[in-house]
Amino acid sequence: MNQPSVDPRTHPPFWRHDWYTLHRLRQAIENTIQQYFHHLPDGPIVDVGAGSAPYKSLFSVVDKPYLCCDIDDNAQVKITPGEALPLEAKSSAAVVSFQVLEHVWDLDWYLGECLRVLNDNGYLLLSTHGVWPYHPHPTDFRRWTIAGLSKELEVRGLEIVSVT
Repeated sequence: MNQPSVDPRTHPPFWRHDWYTLHRLRQAIENTIQQYFHHLPDGPIVDVGAGSAPYKSLFSVVDKPYLCCDIDDNAQVKITPGEALPLEAKSSAAVVSFQVLEHVWDLDWYLGECLRVLNDNGYLLLSTHGVWPYHPHPTDFRRWTIAGLSKELEVRGLEIVSVT
């Protein structure tokens, strides 16, 4: 009998070196969904930098389509760095981005596109790290403190509602 596959980023085995970090990240995402994502405006949840969309299943409790965007040709929406996403302005209920921002060189473009496609009453749920081993995919540019990342977001017009 085939067992359903479980993504190791949402359900890592306890013996993995990054179990605690990934476990806490999943908990933070679930708590954010529970607290903020049940009264979203119209539109899909847009995962910018989705990769294999490891956190998609966590959004099954929200009655919204989930749209995967990535630089990979297999993605539902192809991302071409420096170019506008092929999505209408203010068309998404929420934008999510998990462990992607450290791989983005042009923060103005990336965060600008997240903000452009986000509905005025929607949320951006973003995770990145301050400390993690170098892991290029395809590149790895930076790490943040909470204060540094908060400032990066604020100067680009994003209002911070919560930080975990």
